[in-house]
Amino acid sequence: PAVAADGTIYVAGIENILLAFDPNGNQLWQASLEAQPVGAPALDADGRVLVADLQGGVTAIRPDGSVLWRAQISGGRESTSGPIVDALGNAYVTITDAVGAVNAQGQRLWYKSAADAYLQEPPRLSPDQKMVYLRNTVMDVMTGAQIEIPVRDPSTLVFADPSYFTGGNGLNYYRPG
Repeated sequence: PAVAADGTIYVAGIENILLAFDPNGNQLWQASLEAQPVGAPALDADGRVLVADLQGGVTAIRPDGSVLWRAQISGGRESTSGPIVDALGNAYVTITDAVGAVNAQGQRLWYKSAADAYLQEPPRLSPDQKMVYLRNTVMDVMTGAQIEIPVRDPSTLVFADPSYFTGGNGLNYYRPG
Protein backbone atom coordinates (compact mmCIF):
# COMPACT_ATOMS: atom_id res chain seq x y z
CA PRO A 1 0.00 0.00 0.00
CA ALA A 2 0.85 3.70 -0.12
CA VAL A 3 0.23 5.87 2.94
CA ALA A 4 -0.48 9.61 2.65
CA ALA A 5 0.71 12.20 5.18
CA ASP A 6 -2.78 12.31 6.74
CA GLY A 7 -2.70 8.53 7.30
CA THR A 8 -4.97 7.60 4.37
CA ILE A 9 -4.00 4.15 3.08
CA TYR A 10 -4.27 3.33 -0.63
CA VAL A 11 -4.37 -0.27 -1.82
CA ALA A 12 -4.63 -1.46 -5.42
CA GLY A 13 -6.67 -4.63 -5.91
CA ILE A 14 -6.45 -7.23 -8.67
CA GLU A 15 -10.15 -6.65 -9.33
CA ASN A 16 -9.12 -3.44 -11.21
CA ILE A 17 -9.78 -1.20 -8.23
CA LEU A 18 -8.03 1.26 -5.98
CA LEU A 19 -9.27 1.42 -2.39
CA ALA A 20 -8.75 4.20 0.15
CA PHE A 21 -8.95 3.61 3.91
CA ASP A 22 -8.73 6.00 6.83
CA PRO A 23 -6.11 5.31 9.54
CA ASN A 24 -8.69 3.26 11.47
CA GLY A 25 -9.26 0.90 8.54
CA ASN A 26 -12.63 2.30 7.44
CA GLN A 27 -13.08 2.32 3.67
CA LEU A 28 -13.35 5.86 2.32
CA TRP A 29 -13.89 5.11 -1.36
CA GLN A 30 -13.24 2.72 -4.22
CA ALA A 31 -12.16 3.76 -7.73
CA SER A 32 -12.36 1.61 -10.85
CA LEU A 33 -9.24 1.09 -12.95
CA GLU A 34 -9.16 0.16 -16.64
CA ALA A 35 -6.71 -2.69 -16.11
CA GLN A 36 -5.30 -4.86 -13.34
CA PRO A 37 -2.87 -2.89 -11.18
CA VAL A 38 0.76 -3.87 -10.71
CA GLY A 39 2.96 -3.19 -7.69
CA ALA A 40 2.39 -0.56 -5.04
CA PRO A 41 0.67 2.74 -5.80
CA ALA A 42 2.69 5.96 -5.53
CA LEU A 43 1.74 9.39 -4.23
CA ASP A 44 2.76 12.70 -5.79
CA ALA A 45 3.27 16.03 -3.98
CA ASP A 46 -0.35 17.03 -4.70
CA GLY A 47 -1.74 13.89 -3.03
CA ARG A 48 -2.69 12.17 -6.27
CA VAL A 49 -2.36 8.40 -6.33
CA LEU A 50 -0.63 6.83 -9.33
CA VAL A 51 -1.16 3.19 -10.24
CA ALA A 52 0.64 1.15 -12.94
CA ASP A 53 -1.26 -1.61 -14.74
CA LEU A 54 -0.74 -4.84 -16.67
CA GLN A 55 -1.52 -3.11 -19.98
CA GLY A 56 1.51 -0.81 -19.69
CA GLY A 57 -0.42 2.19 -18.45
CA VAL A 58 -0.46 4.53 -15.47
CA THR A 59 -3.63 5.99 -13.91
CA ALA A 60 -3.76 9.12 -11.73
CA ILE A 61 -6.51 9.34 -9.14
CA ARG A 62 -7.38 12.41 -7.06
CA PRO A 63 -7.48 12.11 -3.26
CA ASP A 64 -11.30 12.06 -3.46
CA GLY A 65 -11.26 8.89 -5.62
CA SER A 66 -12.06 10.45 -9.00
CA VAL A 67 -9.90 9.36 -11.92
CA LEU A 68 -7.90 12.24 -13.33
CA TRP A 69 -6.26 10.54 -16.32
CA ARG A 70 -4.81 7.29 -17.68
CA ALA A 71 -1.71 7.30 -19.85
CA GLN A 72 -0.63 4.43 -22.07
CA ILE A 73 3.16 4.18 -21.90
CA SER A 74 3.91 1.02 -23.86
CA GLY A 75 2.39 -0.47 -26.96
CA GLY A 76 0.85 -3.33 -25.02
CA ARG A 77 3.79 -4.58 -22.98
CA GLU A 78 2.92 -4.99 -19.31
CA SER A 79 4.11 -2.86 -16.45
CA THR A 80 6.10 -5.01 -14.06
CA SER A 81 6.41 -2.56 -11.16
CA GLY A 82 4.48 0.13 -9.42
CA PRO A 83 5.40 3.70 -10.36
CA ILE A 84 7.76 6.10 -8.64
CA VAL A 85 7.14 9.86 -8.72
CA ASP A 86 9.55 12.80 -8.73
CA ALA A 87 9.04 16.26 -7.21
CA LEU A 88 7.54 17.56 -10.48
CA GLY A 89 4.89 14.83 -10.54
CA ASN A 90 6.52 12.85 -13.35
CA ALA A 91 5.98 9.11 -12.93
CA TYR A 92 8.44 6.38 -13.95
CA VAL A 93 7.56 2.70 -14.26
CA THR A 94 9.32 -0.51 -15.28
CA ILE A 95 7.72 -2.14 -18.29
CA THR A 96 9.21 -5.64 -18.68
CA ASP A 97 12.78 -4.59 -19.61
CA ALA A 98 12.25 -0.87 -20.21
CA VAL A 99 11.40 2.30 -18.30
CA GLY A 100 8.60 4.65 -19.28
CA ALA A 101 7.83 8.14 -18.04
CA VAL A 102 4.71 10.31 -18.01
CA ASN A 103 4.35 13.88 -16.77
CA ALA A 104 1.91 15.16 -14.14
CA GLN A 105 -0.71 15.83 -16.86
CA GLY A 106 -0.59 12.23 -18.11
CA GLN A 107 1.41 12.85 -21.28
CA ARG A 108 3.97 10.23 -22.20
CA LEU A 109 7.47 11.68 -21.95
CA TRP A 110 9.54 8.71 -23.09
CA TYR A 111 9.82 4.93 -23.18
CA LYS A 112 13.32 3.40 -23.39
CA SER A 113 14.89 -0.04 -23.19
CA ALA A 114 16.90 -0.45 -20.00
CA ALA A 115 17.80 -4.11 -19.48
CA ASP A 116 18.28 -7.48 -21.12
CA ALA A 117 16.05 -9.22 -18.60
CA TYR A 118 12.46 -9.36 -17.36
CA LEU A 119 12.49 -7.12 -14.28
CA GLN A 120 9.86 -6.84 -11.57
CA GLU A 121 11.37 -3.94 -9.66
CA PRO A 122 10.58 -0.25 -9.81
CA PRO A 123 13.13 2.19 -11.15
CA ARG A 124 14.81 4.44 -8.61
CA LEU A 125 15.61 8.16 -8.68
CA SER A 126 18.95 9.72 -7.84
CA PRO A 127 18.82 12.19 -4.91
CA ASP A 128 19.03 15.18 -7.28
CA GLN A 129 16.25 13.60 -9.41
CA LYS A 130 18.29 13.98 -12.59
CA MET A 131 18.81 10.25 -13.13
CA VAL A 132 16.67 7.12 -13.07
CA TYR A 133 18.32 3.81 -12.16
CA LEU A 134 17.15 0.37 -13.22
CA ARG A 135 19.66 -2.27 -12.21
CA ASN A 136 22.89 -1.42 -14.02
CA THR A 137 21.35 1.20 -16.32
CA VAL A 138 21.34 4.93 -15.62
CA MET A 139 18.94 7.14 -17.61
CA ASP A 140 18.38 10.89 -17.92
CA VAL A 141 14.97 11.79 -16.41
CA MET A 142 14.25 14.37 -19.13
CA THR A 143 14.90 12.19 -22.20
CA GLY A 144 15.37 8.59 -21.06
CA ALA A 145 18.77 8.57 -22.76
CA GLN A 146 21.21 6.20 -21.15
CA ILE A 147 24.03 7.82 -19.25
CA GLU A 148 27.33 5.99 -19.35
CA ILE A 149 29.08 6.01 -16.00
CA PRO A 150 32.37 4.14 -16.24
CA VAL A 151 32.75 2.06 -13.13
CA ARG A 152 34.26 -1.30 -13.91
CA ASP A 153 35.05 -3.50 -16.90
CA PRO A 154 31.62 -4.95 -17.88
CA SER A 155 33.14 -8.36 -18.65
CA THR A 156 33.96 -8.76 -14.94
CA LEU A 157 30.28 -8.33 -14.03
CA VAL A 158 28.88 -11.39 -15.80
CA PHE A 159 26.45 -13.18 -13.46
CA ALA A 160 27.14 -10.57 -10.77
CA ASP A 161 23.80 -8.67 -10.96
CA PRO A 162 25.30 -5.16 -10.81
CA SER A 163 23.07 -2.30 -9.73
CA TYR A 164 23.16 1.47 -9.20
CA PHE A 165 21.51 2.80 -6.04
CA THR A 166 21.43 5.68 -3.58
CA GLY A 167 22.63 5.11 -0.04
CA GLY A 168 21.01 6.36 3.15
CA ASN A 169 23.62 9.14 3.16
CA GLY A 170 22.26 10.51 -0.13
CA LEU A 171 25.30 9.49 -2.19
CA ASN A 172 25.14 7.38 -5.35
CA TYR A 173 26.70 3.92 -5.40
CA TYR A 174 27.32 1.03 -7.78
CA ARG A 175 27.05 -2.49 -6.39
CA PRO A 176 28.96 -4.88 -8.65
CA GLY A 177 27.27 -8.00 -7.33
